[in-house]
Amino acid sequence: DKSPARTITAATLSAKGDAKRGLTSARFEGSPRLEEAAGTGTKAGEQATPARVGTATVLVMALGGRLDAIERAEFQQNAKFENGDVTAWADMATYDASKDVLWLVPNSREPRRLSRVTSPDMNVDASSIDLFLASQDLNARGEVTTRSAGGSDADPPLQSMSMSGS
Repeated sequence: DKSPARTITAATLSAKGDAKRGLTSARFEGSPRLEEAAGTGTKAGEQATPARVGTATVLVMALGGRLDAIERAEFQQNAKFENGDVTAWADMATYDASKDVLWLVPNSREPRRLSRVTSPDMNVDASSIDLFLASQDLNARGEVTTRSAGGSDADPPLQSMSMSGS
């Protein structure tokens, strides 16, 4: 099993499943926190992955038969996700463990806020951001603003653009 060691803490857990497929979903409420241990990069040329931490008001997971077989984790309301020195905030964030990607999106209704990704090099604000966790590349769409790191929020953006995801 290539899955990293994970710890999930929350006030409550509600899980569903059936005898044939095992656990298929889990819902954590009460300050859920998902922690994923750093990976070592065991194969030649494989990079080590940093420790990851995700928090939100509610965490809903799609499971592949067991609680530790996370296919997708949806952080709902005030999502924050840390991946090494990169931090992402959004109304909602969906982590796809198999694709190693984090999708950041606004609420479906008001109030909505822009998603944000910060790194040592830059800050990106946009309606929706796809963050590729291994490479830290991203695709941003809708009201995109980028700032080089070191500038304050009062500084004008160095670049404003609309980028479409691939």
